[in-house]
Amino acid sequence: MSRACTALVFSLGLMAGCVSPPPAPSLREVVPSSLSAAEGGAVELKGEGFLPLGVFEFDTPNKTMWTAPVSATASNGTLNVILGSMRWVDARTVAASVPRGLPAGAWSVELTLPRGEVVTLANAFTLVEFSDEDAGVVMPCAETTLADLDDDGFGAPGTEAMLCGPGRVDAGGDCNDADALANPNGTEVCNALDDDCDGTPDDGVCRADAGASDGGTVVFVRVRTIEAMDRDFVAVSAWGPESLWLAGGDKLFVRVPDGGFLDRSSNCPMRMNAVWADSNGRAFVAGGNPGIGRITTATVMNGCAPSAMLPDPVVGLRGFTANDGGVAVEALLRDGRRATWDGTGNPTVLGNANGLTLTTGDSASRSLFFGAGRNSLNTPVVLRVRDTGAQSFDNLSALGAVPTVRGSSSISPTRLVMVGDNGFVGSRNAGVWERVPDAGVDALYAVKAFGAGRFYVSGERGQVRLWNGSWTVFPTDPLAVRAMDGVDEEHLWLVGDNGFILRRP
Repeated sequence: MSRACTALVFSLGLMAGCVSPPPAPSLREVVPSSLSAAEGGAVELKGEGFLPLGVFEFDTPNKTMWTAPVSATASNGTLNVILGSMRWVDARTVAASVPRGLPAGAWSVELTLPRGEVVTLANAFTLVEFSDEDAGVVMPCAETTLADLDDDGFGAPGTEAMLCGPGRVDAGGDCNDADALANPNGTEVCNALDDDCDGTPDDGVCRADAGASDGGTVVFVRVRTIEAMDRDFVAVSAWGPESLWLAGGDKLFVRVPDGGFLDRSSNCPMRMNAVWADSNGRAFVAGGNPGIGRITTATVMNGCAPSAMLPDPVVGLRGFTANDGGVAVEALLRDGRRATWDGTGNPTVLGNANGLTLTTGDSASRSLFFGAGRNSLNTPVVLRVRDTGAQSFDNLSALGAVPTVRGSSSISPTRLVMVGDNGFVGSRNAGVWERVPDAGVDALYAVKAFGAGRFYVSGERGQVRLWNGSWTVFPTDPLAVRAMDGVDEEHLWLVGDNGFILRRP
C-alpha cells in the first residue's frame, strides 16, 4: 500500500488566537539605492513578511528543514533583468546582486517570496554612469569621510558619514567650510580671520602700522569670500566708504553699511560684467553675450528690475547727472558704440560699429568716453567717443608693442590709465601717451587712478602695486584681482576670482 505523499510543505505562521498574525509582505527599500552602472554590485532588499517555507519529511522526520526560495527581477521600463546571488537572510531582508553593464537610470524591483507572494517597489535603485570627471554623485561606501563644501581638500567637523564621491574628503579640521582660503594648510594674513585654523585669528602677522601707510607690510586684507556659484567677480562699484555693489557672471551682491552682503542676483542679466552705483545705492548693471547686451537697475531692497536691450555687451559704465537733475549712465559697447540710459524705456545708442572689439572702457566726463581694444585688423586701438557719438582714435606709437588691454581708469577728460597682459601699463595725459615701467610680468586686469601719476594696479596673481613715480608692492592672497573701486584711496576695494574681496583695513 502506497502513501499519498512523503513530505508536507508548509509556511511559517502563528496559530490564530495566540498572538497577532505576521505582517503582510512588503518591499520598502533597496540598500544601497545608487550603484555604478558599469560595476553593479551587491544589494539588500528590505521589507517585511519575507516568511520561509518548512518541509516536513514523513519518512525521515529528522530531516525536516526550512527553505526560502526567492527570486527577483529589475526593470527600467524597457529591459527586464534577473537579479543574481539571491539569498534569503531573514523575514525582513533578502540579499541579491545587480549585474554589471546595465543602462543608467532608475530601476524598479519585483520580488517573489518563498510562499509565492509577489511584492514590487518602483524606483527601487538608480544606476549611475561614472567617469573620472564625474562631479555629481555621492555613493555609500565603507569609509568615513567629511563634507568639503568649499573644495579646499579639508572637511568640516560634524559632517562625518560613510559616503564617497565628489565633495567628500578624508582630511578634517576645516574651521570655515564656506571659505576655501581658510583650512589647516592656509596662510595666516592680517584680516581678523583664522586662515590656518589653529584657533587664533591673525596670530603674529599684523603689524601695528598695517594699513596706516604705504610702507606697511600689510595694506590690503581679505574681508570675505562669497561663494558665487563658481563665478568670479569682475566688476565693483563703491557708493560709500563701506558700501559697494559686486557683479560677475550671473551673480550680483551688495555690501551694506553694517558689513553684511546681500545676494541680489534674481532677475539680473546673464554674464554681468559692468556695474555703477549712485550715492544712494541704486545700481546700474550690464551684461550679455556677443551680439546682444542687456542693462538694468538694481536696488538694495529689491534687486534687479526687468532688463533693457542693447545691440552689444557693455565694456564700460559710468553715471552722471542727467539734464533733468536725475541720474543717467553712459555705457560703452564692445563694438565701439555708446549708449545713454536713465533706467526707463529704451537706451539711446549713438555711433557706428566699425569692426572694433573693445575690452574695457571708462569716463570721467559725460562729454568723452575712452575705450581700448582692437580693430578689425587686430591692431591695438584707444577709441574716444563723444556724447554725440562721434569717434576718433589716439596715436599709440609712443607705447611700442601694446598687448591685450584688460582694464582702464579715467580721472579727467584728458587723463586715462590702462593695463593689460605682461604687466603692461600705459598713461595718457592731454592726448600724449607714455609707457609706465611694466608692473612685473603678470597679466593686469584692474586699475584705479586717484590723481595725476598716482594709481593702483593688480591682476592674475593678486599682488597690488601702487605707482607714484615708482612701484610700491603690497602682499595679498594669491588670487586674481579682476576689478577695483573706492570713493577715496583709503577706502579702496578689490574683487576677483572665487568671489573673494580685499580692502584697505
